Amino acid sequence: MKVKTFTSLRKRATTIMFALITNFTFGQASIYTTPYVVDPAKNPGFNTSQYESWTYQRTKNGAIQKLPFRMLKPIGYSKLQKYPLVIMLHGHGEAGTDNNFQLKWGGIQHQNAVNNGTFPGFVVFPQEPFGSWTNAATYSASQPTTALSQVFDLVDSLLIKYSIDPDRVIVHGLSSGGTGTWACLYHRPDLFAAALPMCAPGDETQVSKIAVTPIWMFQGEIDTNPTKAIALSMYGKLQAEGAKNTALTKYTEYAGVGHPVWTPAYNEPNFFPYMLAQNKKNIMLLGTNPLPIFGGSVSMGIASGMGAYQWYKDGVAIAGATSYRLNGVTQTGTYTVKFKRKPGSLVWVTSNPLVIKRKTLIILPFRTEDAEEQDVSLSIFPNPTSGLTTVTLPGEIGAGALLTVTNQVGMIVYTKELTENVSQLDLSGLPRGTYIANISDGSRKDNIKLTIE
Repeated sequence: MKVKTFTSLRKRATTIMFALITNFTFGQASIYTTPYVVDPAKNPGFNTSQYESWTYQRTKNGAIQKLPFRMLKPIGYSKLQKYPLVIMLHGHGEAGTDNNFQLKWGGIQHQNAVNNGTFPGFVVFPQEPFGSWTNAATYSASQPTTALSQVFDLVDSLLIKYSIDPDRVIVHGLSSGGTGTWACLYHRPDLFAAALPMCAPGDETQVSKIAVTPIWMFQGEIDTNPTKAIALSMYGKLQAEGAKNTALTKYTEYAGVGHPVWTPAYNEPNFFPYMLAQNKKNIMLLGTNPLPIFGGSVSMGIASGMGAYQWYKDGVAIAGATSYRLNGVTQTGTYTVKFKRKPGSLVWVTSNPLVIKRKTLIILPFRTEDAEEQDVSLSIFPNPTSGLTTVTLPGEIGAGALLTVTNQVGMIVYTKELTENVSQLDLSGLPRGTYIANISDGSRKDNIKLTIE
């Protein structure tokens, strides 16, 4: 630990200074406390002193690169427990090197959430000097700016230095920072358990990779960049990829609001609880569970970019299932996946279990005679049938329940008294054609079209 004492610091703007600079080294990188500049022309609008002022520094290709950031620690921080971490990426207008103005939007809300226990974790606001976290909105090897790639390294360093849960790191950002939020998922999906991009376009070509991560999008109805249509298209692509659980993959649109959606977004009562609920050990279901009564399949996945994967069903390894996704699941059971965080790691981490079930037949009450507009609750399967089929009755069967089958001219061609909810029918003696199956127990009745082929 190196300690230096500053005796003076001259700047045109008022400067708040920390007496000690502590340097923590991680190979060719280090993080250390530094002063921040209070510039009246760049006022975040609240007292930011609770946020510690730091700089992340690394050497890359012989050049020294620095990233200023502000950090809130959990109240009563203890190394004996693991904490979540949220990374917040500011917009274009809050760029600079003062290490203060990036707190303008969201700074006070995150501070309040930490202080009142709504978000009992770490909060980090890095500052990008030029106002853009990406060189382009779409994915490419050169998409992340130097500052954004430093954010990735900063997270890795903070996971080493502090008692932070590596499975509960969340990223969100607004405008330019929202684009950077999307890029975080494209380039380092292994780092982040969830993302909350505000008023920012996503890259639809990356949907397959990022659909396994919970994403909450925020969009203004009258925003022009991105437009509502662009945001809805991205959300639709996520849903088409199987991210159908609207509690995890969310889209919130604000009527009459343009670009600055962050104000209503921070007022969402579930904003910070949503962050706390996410965990990289949770398997993302891509599809609908339970499965249909007959047939159907789902896929599932966990963050991509890990060192290795192995999927299990009911505790037994699934041969060849070594990707971040498990597609075409048709069997019920308990699924887990083990993963290594880094290539070459000797440590396997086990996910939380996901139980796949099959739908059970829901028995509904019969329609009454005067309830003609209700959905049919009588079930016959298969239908069409070659003759052998099964009738399933809803609710309790009254005395004298009777099934009749009539042909197209209303003639009764088959009759059976029913004493059980599920009964086998042999209609093989009837010619091919369309019939009506009627059920009645004296006080209720229902009917359904039946085809014999």
